Amino acid sequence: MFGYQHYKKRIEQEQGLSVIDIPADFNVTAIYTMALLNKSANALMAYLTQPVAENIFLAHGFMGLTTQIFDKNKN
Repeated sequence: MFGYQHYKKRIEQEQGLSVIDIPADFNVTAIYTMALLNKSANALMAYLTQPVAENIFLAHGFMGLTTQIFDKNKN
């Protein structure tokens, strides 16, 4: 069974299960992106990029968010 890093604490508590670290050369890192398709998505992006939301991500084993906003007229 494979799982995400944020399951590690729970897996270590279960008898008969163990955690195996994958060497960096073989480990895949997921990159999640967000695109604002309309103005109503701005509120969601504003929330997800606040320190309080970033702390939630970090508490569950995810990396903090990096925000890059591109002007649609420049690219």
